[in-house]
Parts: sequence; structure tokens; C-alpha cells
Amino acid sequence: MNMVQLENKPTPQLLELYNQAATQLRKPKVNRFADRKTALRRTAAILQEARTAAPAPAVEEKGGARKRETRMTFEFKPKGTIKPLREGTKRHLIYKTLLRGATFEQVLEVVQEFDKENPPAHPRTPEKLRSFGYEAIRLLHLYSGYGLRQEGDKIFVYGGD
Repeated sequence: MNMVQLENKPTPQLLELYNQAATQLRKPKVNRFADRKTALRRTAAILQEARTAAPAPAVEEKGGARKRETRMTFEFKPKGTIKPLREGTKRHLIYKTLLRGATFEQVLEVVQEFDKENPPAHPRTPEKLRSFGYEAIRLLHLYSGYGLRQEGDKIFVYGGD
């Protein structure tokens, strides 16, 4: 849409066009513009950006909730003091698995195997299991002091032994 076409639109339609483009670009929507001149300038700019932008990442709808497709990568350096892990604990088994590199699903398998031998007081639902897996990995860094990094799908732990 060129500037002449935009000038012929009423301000509420400019607002609607702006918010549609903002949604497409994953930018915040606006409730109103300060004046018509600002509305024309900002709407033209965001429409131009929407035309030149790559398509937004795929969004999966599940139960009405929007879920972004993301790939998380991270690296946490080891802390100054690394606390030793007790042999045979769940955290120690996860540590040994991550030393050679493991996917998150492999970490969950270690947690499930440990739970079969040492059943928790309350059985874990799949959602609780995933949450526990994330927490167990996070605690290796936060409380034990180990470094963590991700390379592709694999997570590695380093520092200490």
C-alpha cells in the first residue's frame, strides 16, 4: 500500500493495519496514535517492514494457547567452587549422563529409570517429569557449580572431575 492509499484511509483503519502488521512481525500493538501524521508515518513504516521481513516462525496452536517454535542454546560457565555430588543420587546420574553429552530426552530417561528403582512419593505426570528434568539440569549449575553448555541438541556438563 502506498502513501496516497494510506492517506485516504480513516485513522481507525490505519490503526487496524498497523496492529495486523505488528502481530505478523511479533511487535507490540498500539491502542491509538498521538495524531494522524504519526499514524500515517508509523503505519507506512511497519507495512514496509512487513513486506520485506522474512515470514514469522511457525506457531503451533494447542488448546488455544500459542506456542513459539524455538531452539534454546545456552552456556553457563562453572562457578568458583564445585560441590562434589554424592554417588548414586539422581543428580549424580544426570551429571554422568551429561559428561558425555546427552539430549534432554536422554536426561528424562535417566530420571524415569531412577524413579522406577526409587519411586517418588507422588508419581510424576509427563509435564512434571519435564519440569523436574529442567530443574535437575539447572541445579547442577546453580547449587553444584558445574558449567553447562548446549551444542545442537546435546547438553554437556563440565568442570570438576
